[in-house]
Amino acid sequence: MPVVALTGGIGCGKSEACRIFTELGVPVVDLDKISHQLTSAGASLVQTIAQTFGDRYVTAEGAMDRALMRELVFSNVAARERLNAILHPAIYQQAIAQLKLNQSATYQILAIPL
Repeated sequence: MPVVALTGGIGCGKSEACRIFTELGVPVVDLDKISHQLTSAGASLVQTIAQTFGDRYVTAEGAMDRALMRELVFSNVAARERLNAILHPAIYQQAIAQLKLNQSATYQILAIPL
């Protein structure tokens, strides 16, 4: 099962391309969506994020506060590296699991934000 990587920065059309591939029946594994799921309310990584960065980086609903975290990691390299060390292995594991679910597909798309 070939995997085609679809990469690009914000606003380059990745989401639109993924939508079209999905409409055509091509499986799409989107790392940005996985990241959002892993940091949503009740997700296991949120507790690790709170322990690492403090409770203020978790919303009242129990999700990672993306705006506050963005502010921190774009101004602090060490904080960005700590967050990446938490998120990247979990995103990788989830992506591999999703790719394995689609092994019978002719090909699939792996959408990777830059």
